[in-house]
Amino acid sequence: MEEVFGLFMFGAGACAALVGMYFFIATRGSLMIQKMWSNGETSYIYWIYKSRFLIWLTDHQSVVSLVLLGNYSKMVGDVIKMANASPTHDKEILQVGCAFGNLSERILTECTNTKKVVITDIIKNELDNSRDKVKALCGATRYEFVEGDATQLPQSDRSFDCVIGFFLLHELPYKKKVMALTEAARVLKPGGRIIFGEFHKPHARILKVLGIFFFGAFEPYAKEMWGLFDPHKVLRECTHEEWKFRRKTYLRGNYQVMVAEKKA
Repeated sequence: MEEVFGLFMFGAGACAALVGMYFFIATRGSLMIQKMWSNGETSYIYWIYKSRFLIWLTDHQSVVSLVLLGNYSKMVGDVIKMANASPTHDKEILQVGCAFGNLSERILTECTNTKKVVITDIIKNELDNSRDKVKALCGATRYEFVEGDATQLPQSDRSFDCVIGFFLLHELPYKKKVMALTEAARVLKPGGRIIFGEFHKPHARILKVLGIFFFGAFEPYAKEMWGLFDPHKVLRECTHEEWKFRRKTYLRGNYQVMVAEKKA
């Protein structure tokens, strides 16, 4: 029995090491390599979002739920509720960044009073992957895919009732975080809502320690979400609009869904 248990623990440890190595190479490692060999406009974006094979390998609901420690469905459900809480009829929704998981599918099937959903991403492979997932859900008139940079959105001013982003900001360097949030505000109609799911500084010490190790290994820009990057301050100072804010946190404060409503 001891030999069997030992083999089991060795196998589990080996699997964990391989998974950790995969995510390191596809995220933080890819940034290091790209920094050495490329200064392109997408050199800050992980390979895990660029490579069609890596997207296929990673974009499974079980994987996404595990990465977010079982909070994915709950957070997406609350994003949908907050979008639906808007009294606007025939809403036009902009999803910034395709995101892994079933976010686009749930927006299209669960957001009520919605006229159209526009999904934008800087990476064509992400758009293709997301398009494959939603094309059987509803008529093509209900959605549109647009290749575009979150920091320089191609959409016109005040054209959407709701802008949704899910775990996008933490992947951007600080200045691009500011630009992306400011752009979301620019394309939002008065009375509309920006809704972002993101990391948040946890209350529990053990989660803070784990977060420091996790960010250090995989997400070099994510720790800025713990306080250095303040969405409320950015919106107030960079948009000259009046905003009403709400935030809900999850897992002892480890994650958040933030809502910023532009005053009509």
